Amino acid sequence: MYANTLPVPKDPSSRLPPWAHLASWKAELAAPYQQVLRMLGPPGSRPDPPRRNAEGRRPEIGRGSTFEHTNVAVYFGKSGETVRIPSSTARSERTGCTLCGGCMLGCNHGAKNTLDRNTLPGRKSSD
Repeated sequence: MYANTLPVPKDPSSRLPPWAHLASWKAELAAPYQQVLRMLGPPGSRPDPPRRNAEGRRPEIGRGSTFEHTNVAVYFGKSGETVRIPSSTARSERTGCTLCGGCMLGCNHGAKNTLDRNTLPGRKSSD
């Protein structure tokens, strides 16, 4: 599932037997990961989810210490208000997230940052 998350794999995944003999992904991909994070603009803050979600349930499932918020490629400005986003390389306008949940597949309101909106048009024009 994508759900517009921007995960960076944890260190232990690169040390699993199938990949242990390879070069360090963390060292080789650090710069590209940071570039993508800048282009897709994960928010500095966002609304806190209701307590009934996974964070609220973490003690009862025995995974309390493992919960963390993920970076997501969504603009959480004022709901429904369209503004210019300076970090975008291409289409630089976003509309504040309405918290409808449609970002699981695609945003109908213009709040989701995606490669086609943020990166590809800028790349084409720079060639």
